[in-house]
This record gives sequence, C-alpha cells and structure tokens, in this order.
Amino acid sequence: MIYYIDGYNYLFSECEKDSSLSMNREQGLKRLYESFEPYNLNVVIVFDAYRTLDEVSRINYKKTEVVFTSFQQKADDYIIDAVSRSPNPSQLVAVTNDAFLAKEVQFLGGKTLSLKSFFLFLNKKEKRLKRDEKKNPCVSIDEELYRTIFEERFKDNNN
Repeated sequence: MIYYIDGYNYLFSECEKDSSLSMNREQGLKRLYESFEPYNLNVVIVFDAYRTLDEVSRINYKKTEVVFTSFQQKADDYIIDAVSRSPNPSQLVAVTNDAFLAKEVQFLGGKTLSLKSFFLFLNKKEKRLKRDEKKNPCVSIDEELYRTIFEERFKDNNN
C-alpha cells in the first residue's frame, strides 16, 4: 500500500494555529513520521504549492517522500492524478478529511482513510506490535559466546 497524505489537511487539523506555516510543516512532518516510521509504511505527503511558479518538487524526509505541487496544481489534484495513473489503484490510500478528494479517489478505485482513521490504524499496529513482542521477546545474542562455542566444537570434531 502507498499512503498519500494530504499535507495541509493534516497540518491544519493537528498543529498550532499561532505558529508559522513553515514551523508547523517541520513539526508536523516530524510528528507524522514518528507515528508511522516503526511500521515501514510507504508514505507520500503532498503539500499545495500551486501559488509558486515552480515545477513539482520532491524531497525525502528520512524515508518518506514529501511532494510540493507545481504551479496551479493542488495537493488534491496531485493525489487524484496518482490514483488515476496507477495500474493498481486499490493499492493507493488517500489520507484526508476532504470529502471531495475522498469521493474522487474512491471513484477511481483507490482507498481512503480519514486522518482519525489513519491514526487509529497506526494505534492498532502499535498495540499488535507490543503484543507480539511480549509473545516473542527478542533474545540478545552474544556473538563472542557463540563463536567460542563453535570454535570449541569445531576443534573437538577435527581431533
């Protein structure tokens, strides 16, 4: 699955209204990344940049692709275009509270989650991960110990 997150939709629902836009964007990206990073999800965060004269720009924030749309292109349009061009749109999920965007994505065969549903999904993954860790606790391996045991057995078998 590829999760396309409507960047400003997320920021305006989660971040402080008094802070600057760039500060909110940086803090929001950090919080958002930290929420899904443990689960190795393929995430693309899309921000409107349609008032600039630039082309689409992409940056990598850690392992996440962050897209700033091109001149006169909104994040909604970028996400809809990605779904419509996909050979397998059912593998794309738009994460947004925008009802129009959600309906368009669903019409094209993609999936949608509200921001609240996305974070509930992450919460369930976190609980499942913790439950699995309790069932199968990782045992730290002392490589030196195992190497010594191997070497001793190897010597015994060759003598």
